[in-house]
Amino acid sequence: MQNYTTQAPSSVNQSYCGLFNQAQNFAIHNSSLYSIDHHHAETTSVLEHLVNYSMPDARYDSSARDPPPRCHPGTRTNLVESLQTILQEPNPKAKLIWLHGPAGVGKSAILQTLAEAEAERGKLGATLFFSRSNHRDDPQKVFTTLSFQFAVKDPSYQTYMTQRMAADPTFLDKSLPTQFKDLITMPFARHQLLDPDGNIVFLDGLDECRDEREQSRIIELIHEFVLQYPTVPLTWVVASRPEPHIKASFSRAGARIQNYWEKEIPIDSKESIRDVEFYLHKEFTRIQQSYPDVILSGELWPSEKHFLKICRTALGLFVFASTVIRFIDDPGYGNPVSRLKCVLAIFDKSPQEKGIEANPFQVLDRLYEQIMSNIPSDVLPTTKLLLGFVTLLGEFTDISPFFLCNLMGIEHHVLYGVLRRLHSVLKFPEMRRAAEGSIRYHHASFSDYLQDRGRSNIYHISLPNAGTHVWHRCMTILQQWGKRYSYDDVELSWPSKRMRKERNIWYLQVR
Repeated sequence: MQNYTTQAPSSVNQSYCGLFNQAQNFAIHNSSLYSIDHHHAETTSVLEHLVNYSMPDARYDSSARDPPPRCHPGTRTNLVESLQTILQEPNPKAKLIWLHGPAGVGKSAILQTLAEAEAERGKLGATLFFSRSNHRDDPQKVFTTLSFQFAVKDPSYQTYMTQRMAADPTFLDKSLPTQFKDLITMPFARHQLLDPDGNIVFLDGLDECRDEREQSRIIELIHEFVLQYPTVPLTWVVASRPEPHIKASFSRAGARIQNYWEKEIPIDSKESIRDVEFYLHKEFTRIQQSYPDVILSGELWPSEKHFLKICRTALGLFVFASTVIRFIDDPGYGNPVSRLKCVLAIFDKSPQEKGIEANPFQVLDRLYEQIMSNIPSDVLPTTKLLLGFVTLLGEFTDISPFFLCNLMGIEHHVLYGVLRRLHSVLKFPEMRRAAEGSIRYHHASFSDYLQDRGRSNIYHISLPNAGTHVWHRCMTILQQWGKRYSYDDVELSWPSKRMRKERNIWYLQVR
């Protein structure tokens, strides 16, 4: 094993180092003495350099993901325990694990729960939770993100990175295979800079990483590493939707390596159905306790018949159950009893009433349709335009309500009037934090619904049309600015003192 440690000066050099070496019988008054730690400066430099090439918001404990999705207490116990048993073996037999299932089945919550448990055990290596809508999807930053986390926790890895960067300052700009070699293979396989008791890397939502070819390449790089270096104490856990190209890549991996483990997370498994039922029971109890003036204490709410109907419709789809709960518990309406009736009315339109097992995704569409139908017809065009802007621009930057108002040219009370009606499908900051927070979808399934004309019908949003509107608004703003090249000429629908100070930044965003 090769140790990467900072070299101490030789004994000869040490005889001349230090302030006032071998000096005697003198005093210094009113002076400030500084000691500069060269090694600390080098470490800080390499970390600062690495973080610019990483996605810090993708960590399991990032504030950008707070509160993160995690398994509700008492749910997913069998699956989580079986995975923990594999991960906690002294010499894990599985070095590459793939969890797969449809959108909304709870993959992110499972990996979050596992990552938190392994962090407590001190065995967590690094985490990366992809999100296309939140810009955590750059394939060129995947291994640099993991590298940054290893460098933060391991001084020997820091030193390796410092020396590697000194030898080639451009190595972080290299191709993905070269990055993997420099950031993973060399330090962990060649120089053995890993805790022999094991380190675990979690990659969640690989299907949300930009470019399908890069997704496949990431899998291939990991599986080649596991194949060539099976004794390196590094375990990879990857979760994704079972997209055809991802499934094909993992099939090739499974055919070549023995220490590979795969687990499907189906919607309709007994455990999934039981866990969703448990979650719904807990949440309905909480809602009832939160509205004592609406729901009488001791009243069976919802009724057993209605509760079972919701459970049967949800099957094991957590995103469906959580969307139902957010819809019923919407503080903007403050009446969970009437909201529950709306949900049940949606279910009554489903094939379940005809004796056919309902598809939860179809019912989820009906729920989304119900949410959109609450938008008054006079503001529906503005709402669709708003959602188009968020969907389109959300691929490239965070969209704050403050920025969106001024870009769209609508007043803040109009925007927040719309947002409050979309509480169950959108996350957004309070008005007092409108310039800081961003507007995001609770789940990508709502964006998928809106962009599919066959599913959303009159609520369909066209991204090309949204792009045209964005372009026209940007041209209008630039024309206003260009009259005298003054920010004061730009007409703002939501002006503020803060905006006056930061107009140059806002203008650059528009450009």
